[in-house]
Amino acid sequence: MSEPLREDRAHALSIPRLVVDTNLFVGLLFRPESPGPRGIWEAVLSGRARLVLSPPVLRELRATFRRLPVESARKREILDRLEDPSLVECREAVEDSGFRCADPEDDKFLHLALAADADALVTSDRALLAVEGFPVPILKSGQWLRRHGREQE
Repeated sequence: MSEPLREDRAHALSIPRLVVDTNLFVGLLFRPESPGPRGIWEAVLSGRARLVLSPPVLRELRATFRRLPVESARKREILDRLEDPSLVECREAVEDSGFRCADPEDDKFLHLALAADADALVTSDRALLAVEGFPVPILKSGQWLRRHGREQE
């Protein structure tokens, strides 16, 4: 393997991979100045983090965006970025991890985080934050930014 390819691969492996709950994107739409959602989004757009999505997560995000009274252009901008393979990895097949939270609708985030071997599940959802014994750190956006996001700026 040539040296530049090795460096590219090493860099790609060092980029944290995040599963992000829908509530972060809702926060980004309604409060774009909010440091947590904005910080995570900027980390992804700048290549300091990479999102991991699955079809069920994308379906929930699109359905949620359709219901929100926010200008369509802003929603489209975010959704378009979520289709960019340089920013996002999509896991087509995600098995049931066996982990559950108080809200069954949020289990898909647990399953995805484990299947993708994510570095963190970023959320402000109480049901997800209350899950104990999960092998992937479940963090609020500010926690992740303090641990990872700002160290590289």
